[in-house]
Amino acid sequence: MTFRHLDIFVAVYDSGSMTKAAERFAISQPSVSQAIKELEEGYGTSLFERLGKRLVPTEAGELCLGYAKRILGSRDELSDAMRGKALYGPIRLGATVTIGTYLLPSIIALSTRSIFPVVENTARIEHLLLEGALDLALIEGETSSPFLVRRRFYKDRLVIVCSPDNPAWKRKATPRDFSGRGFYIREEGSGSRELFTSAMKKKGIAYRIAGELNNTEALKNLAHADAENFAVISALAVDECVRVLEVPGLDLERGFDIVHHRDKEMSEALIELRSRIEEMSTADAHPATTR
Repeated sequence: MTFRHLDIFVAVYDSGSMTKAAERFAISQPSVSQAIKELEEGYGTSLFERLGKRLVPTEAGELCLGYAKRILGSRDELSDAMRGKALYGPIRLGATVTIGTYLLPSIIALSTRSIFPVVENTARIEHLLLEGALDLALIEGETSSPFLVRRRFYKDRLVIVCSPDNPAWKRKATPRDFSGRGFYIREEGSGSRELFTSAMKKKGIAYRIAGELNNTEALKNLAHADAENFAVISALAVDECVRVLEVPGLDLERGFDIVHHRDKEMSEALIELRSRIEEMSTADAHPATTR
């Protein structure tokens, strides 16, 4: 197995076509076919299956992709280091939406190196870390891959908010008060959504989804404008336009974690940035209060 084999494999995976991969590298289609065949014979498994005119990766092919991109990423990092780029290039820092909105600006100021930020939901950030497309990430949700290393750096909690015109906020609510009620929540793949849906399930509360959005400020604005439905947002996002409902017994506490791939070569700049982030005081959190 060589870098050439992996370059060709990734090109076939991305394009779904040996012909397009051949065009990318200006080589013949049989040369691409031979490289894939050699990989499959070397690993003793099929990497693609043909469905119509398109090549679709097998389960082994999906697994191979993550390793291939990390290996090729390390190769490129070595090349950059030899040219001095690794000493001055930006740190690719991922962040989930809530962290990206409310904490990332101050975190960027902590770094002695320039930062290239990428803000996505938890599922997407995990995917980018596994592909080697990010150096470090700050997330709020759970990850499933054993290849990721997590370290806690911040405490937060979700809160249920509503419009000042919604009479619900004027009394102390219980989880049962929300049965059948409408909620604006984050999209699939969001750590915020995962925590909220899990907490409601534990309480046996059958709520209704009034809308799905990938932006915390949009959730808050909808709650402000809607006198009947509620929204679920981070305590960091609370301001005077919404009212917070205190709900005893509904556990929405969570933590924000620093994450990196376990095989990631941690440069001095990455280690320094991670240390500075970990020193962030949880006392700076914005605990929500009923307004």
